[in-house]
This record gives sequence, structure tokens and C-alpha cells, in this order.
Amino acid sequence: MTNIEILTDLTKKPEKIFSQLKSQIKSSYPEVFGIKSKYITSTLIGLLALCIVLLVSKFLTERYLEKELAPVAMQNGDDFLALQMQTATALRSLNDLSRDAQQCTQDIQALLVATTKNQRYVYASAVRLDNGTVCTSYGQSLQGELMPGAKQANHYSSSSGMDYWFKASREASSDSGEIIIGQQHAYVWLNKGITISSLTLPAGAALNLLDERTLEPVFTTQSTIWQPPAHRLKSSELVFENNNVYMASPTKIDGLTAVVSVPMSLYMQVLGVYLALCLGLAALMLKVALDLHSRYFSLSAKFRQAISSNTLEVRYQPIVDMNTKQWLGAEALLRCKLNEQSVSPNILITMAQRDGYMRQLTRRVCTQVAQDHAGLIWACDDFYITINLSAEDLLDESFPEFTKQLFALYQVPTSRIVFEITEESLADKDKAIVQLKKLREQGHQIAIDDFGTGYSSLSYIDILPVDILKIDRSFITPDKLGCVDGLWWHIISLARVHELKVVAEGIETHEQAEILSYAGVTSGQGWLYSKDLCPGSLVRDFFTVEYTGLA
Repeated sequence: MTNIEILTDLTKKPEKIFSQLKSQIKSSYPEVFGIKSKYITSTLIGLLALCIVLLVSKFLTERYLEKELAPVAMQNGDDFLALQMQTATALRSLNDLSRDAQQCTQDIQALLVATTKNQRYVYASAVRLDNGTVCTSYGQSLQGELMPGAKQANHYSSSSGMDYWFKASREASSDSGEIIIGQQHAYVWLNKGITISSLTLPAGAALNLLDERTLEPVFTTQSTIWQPPAHRLKSSELVFENNNVYMASPTKIDGLTAVVSVPMSLYMQVLGVYLALCLGLAALMLKVALDLHSRYFSLSAKFRQAISSNTLEVRYQPIVDMNTKQWLGAEALLRCKLNEQSVSPNILITMAQRDGYMRQLTRRVCTQVAQDHAGLIWACDDFYITINLSAEDLLDESFPEFTKQLFALYQVPTSRIVFEITEESLADKDKAIVQLKKLREQGHQIAIDDFGTGYSSLSYIDILPVDILKIDRSFITPDKLGCVDGLWWHIISLARVHELKVVAEGIETHEQAEILSYAGVTSGQGWLYSKDLCPGSLVRDFFTVEYTGLA
């Protein structure tokens, strides 16, 4: 159907058309909706998760840097706040001094010296008398015009009434650079190096106080030339440029902006730490999610729930006398639907062995067989049921006692229950022999399933308590049955010597049945006779099948 035909019929059968469109899209893009879809989906989910981790790491890194740089840009470190407090204290003390003296007296000098000595960050101080004379802590008397004035280029003022004169740019060293702070008639001098030491700077960080008119630093903690970023700096926002990370902040001093910068290498280091933490957290969350999925939502989890809630189904495939067509017994086969789909028994067994609940599964099957026998199958005369055992069951020392009590409870004759083993289930041969002998002493028969497929199967006949050999379907394909020297022939001969019964599995054609019957095999199992059946159908067909009598 073409796209035009689909659209034309859209008003008539919308549900059908939607289904057709969906099928057409799937067929057009098999790499998305086909077998490869799960790999594409997994890759996309992985890339999305990685992008999220990177974005979260980047976000956390930037918030960390903002948190670290903001106090420096705003100059509110503990030591810097102490510097500001000492400066304010010194200025207030000097402004309280009487200035009506005509010259610098000893009392004025003593106060200046004491003010300087008592303040750790202040290395010099001065006061202007009413007549214009300036007294300094060095003992000098200066003319007022020699002091810094408001018209100088390096002068800045604040809303609190303080004036600042900076001589602390890159050209000034930590020893020679200074900052003069004045308020009313008092002045204090701060050393550039001492001021820098009072700042709490992250490793590799630099602080620059920029003149807003010239964008040149009047105070800097670095000795290299200031390289302003090309992009405009916005307050409290990070800017990445010149292999640096910048953050600007307004100051309380009019005309100055504080800019803190750190090298990009520091940013990458912090990003690496957060990336490692986020990846670790993501891995932990993924593990928890997978554990939760495995425990509650996975196929394995649903299989465990099916075992616990007794929603597994046991069906039965008849074992037939190939001469008379009479049903002699049946093999109990596990069937399970998960997510509304039938799951292969091989997958179920693999999950049970991997997750460690194989013993629980076998006991669930045994219980179901006992219940089905007590309900319906008891009516079938001389009819036996075979149950497969795993290596875990043969290592379970309590299993024989479990079966003894179970079948006694449901009044199932032990002669009607045959246990099948494979070479794979004989992981511990000595313990297996002990367990099998206990089961045989209770009245059960023992069958070796898939006989001949393993390297050691032939040697087991002499040491294991065996009653039945089941020839694997791989030995009775048409091409192998045509070989008179095939392994199937030797198995039959071996069984005859040891007086064992033989059951051929996987019979699908009359030709297979005729050749095996001619070779002396009397019992067979396969689709030629019947597929697996529920207990009701098994009993019904047992009584309705037409026997042909002895051949």
C-alpha cells in the first residue's frame, strides 16, 4: 500500500492505518526499530547521561568558583575586614584630636606614634591642624600642600566619606607600593605587601582594582601585565578568556571595580574533581537502579516472582510405545510467560542457575506434578511422569526426603515418577551417585537424558543407578539414521547389553519411527505423536488415542 492509499483510507480505518504506518516506518528505518535498536538506544542513553554529568559538573564547578571568588572581589575576607576596622579606628582616633595647636606638639606626636604602633596594618599616620600644618608619625611637620589632593589621578572616594590614593599598580613592588586613606583631617598609610597578605586569595588567584574610566588597575596582586578580557565583565558572572576565569564585582569606592581572576588550569582541576564525583555518583545510582531493576522489574525478577506466586505452568509431552501407539508416560516441561511472551526453557534454566534458585524451581515443578497427578493424571493406568534434575538438586542432601514427603502427601506412587539427569548435572559424581541411590531406593526410576552428547556419558552406565537411556534428537536426524554405524545404533546395543530401556527423543516423521522401531527402540517422544499438553488435555487424549495393538 502506498502512502497516498494509506492517507485516503485514513478516515475509514484509523486504527488499521496507524498500524500500517508504524510498520512502514519500522521497515524504512530498520537500524532504529530493528535488531540494532537496543544498541542505538543504549548508546543514546549513555551519551545523554554523560552530557548530564558534564553539565552538572560544569554547573557545580562554576558555583564553587563563584563562591570562592566572590568574597575576594567584594573584599570581605576576615583579615581584610580587620584591616578596614583598624583603618577606621585609626582615622576616628586622629579626627578626635584637638587641632587648634599652632605646631606639632609632643602630645600630638605621641598620639600619632601610638596609633601607628597599635594598628598592625597601619605603618604611618598623619593629622592636619587647623592652620594647615601636617603632623606625621615619623616626627615630621609638612605643609598641607604636600599631602595628596582630590584632583590627583589616583584619587578615589567612597560614600562613607573616605578618600583613597593608590600607588599600588604593577610598577610598584610590595615594599614600595602604598595606599593612602584619608578622612576629614586624618590620614593613614597602608603597605601594598601587607594589604595583599590580608586578602584571602585562592591558589593562583589575582585581585585587580580597576579604574572604571581607564580600565587600568590601580591596585593589583600580580606582577604581570593586566590583560583585560575582550568581553564586557558583568557583576558576579564568570567570564572565560585569555586562559583565565574572571569575575567582577562593584566596590564601595566610587570609580573602582574589583576583578578576581584565576588560571584556567584551576578551573579544569576543580571540574575534574566534580566530574569524578559526579561520575562516581552516577555509577552508584546506575548500580542501584540496575539492582532495583534486577530485583523487581527484570526478566529474572519476574521469573522469581512467578516461582514464588506459583504462576509457572508445567506441561507434559507424551512418551509413546511406537508399536502400539499407547501412551506410556510424559515428560514434565516447564513453561512460563513473562511480559506476555513465552520464554524459552533454556533461558529460564540459565536464569535459575545464575541467580541461585534452581533448587526452588525444581521443587516447584515436583509440587506441580504431584498436584496434577492427584487431580487428574492418577486416572491414567501404568503412566509415569519424568522430572528433570539439575546439578544443584543432586548436591541438595535434603532433596530425597523432600520428594518422599511430597509424593506421600499427594499419594503419588514413587514408581510413577522418573527422575532425569544429564551429564552436566553430574558435577560432583560421587555425591550424585549417593543421591540417585536414595531416590532409587524410594522406588523411583532414573533416566539419563541427552545420552551420548557428552564425553563421559558412556562410562556412566557402569557406575550410575540407571534404568532408562534417552537418545538425544541430534542422533536421529534423517542423515544419521541412514548410517548403520551411527552412534544411535551403538547406544541401542549398549542399552540391550545392560538391560536398560531406551526412549528416542525428537521424533517428527514416520520414517524416523520405523527405523528406530526396526532397530529395537520401543518408546519414542516427539511432535509426531504429540506436542506438550496441559494436564486436562493429557488425560483426555490418553483415553481417546487409538491403539493399534502389538505389531
